[in-house]
Amino acid sequence: MRSLVVLIIFSFGIAYSAIANQKNKVLFCIQRNLNRNKIIYEANFDKNGMLNKNNPIKAYWVMVEEDGQKENLNYVEKKMAYGFKSKKINNRRYIIRLNAYKSKKLTLVQKEPFEATIYTYINGVRSKLNRLYINADNSSFWPKVEYIKIEGMQKDNSIYIAEKILVKK
Repeated sequence: MRSLVVLIIFSFGIAYSAIANQKNKVLFCIQRNLNRNKIIYEANFDKNGMLNKNNPIKAYWVMVEEDGQKENLNYVEKKMAYGFKSKKINNRRYIIRLNAYKSKKLTLVQKEPFEATIYTYINGVRSKLNRLYINADNSSFWPKVEYIKIEGMQKDNSIYIAEKILVKK
């Protein structure tokens, strides 16, 4: 009986650890006014919990309007809109630049195995990035971005912070 209790506790610990690790993988998301679907950016860890040195982030769609299934970004989305480039600084730090917003520097930092956070400056304050919201006019063939809202938490005191950037037409 005692070994059964230990086995149950051990199994619960493994399951809880796997769930916690899944939650720690999501770095930030992009949402748009065009629909409720979103692009998720998550940390890509190897089996030891370290960031994959060649591909530290994975990006994919969550099709909220289609039962929440995941879909890979297509070629055009990767190259023009939601793809990114990463530059390794050291084993625990990468500079990330989104293809559609190259002027905004993001810094991916690994704190512990299976735990990473992405930082950027929001209103001049170094902050943990949570979300980019894109508001676009969809009346022509290509949507025209009107503004981007960057949201996160201030690094030092966990206070919500946001910045709205108007896109020049």
